Amino acid sequence: MNFELLLERAKTGDKEAREEIFRMYRPLLIKNAMDKNVFDEDLYQELSATLLNCIQKFRIRPVAGAGIWGNLLYSVSPLRIK
Repeated sequence: MNFELLLERAKTGDKEAREEIFRMYRPLLIKNAMDKNVFDEDLYQELSATLLNCIQKFRIRPVAGAGIWGNLLYSVSPLRIK
């Protein structure tokens, strides 16, 4: 399934779509929750909550040439201009 469509479904409350996005990013969350080769459960929980929050806050706002990842960075960046 197209990631943008999956994201739109997740934003509208589709639990399966949210779970699929979470499954896609789980390896990255685990990798980033490692501190000196030790898994930090608290950090993993924080990262997971942040991902789920980003799904809700993501705005598909086409930016010419940015693609989905450029638009994702735009939508979650704390420095963006509103």
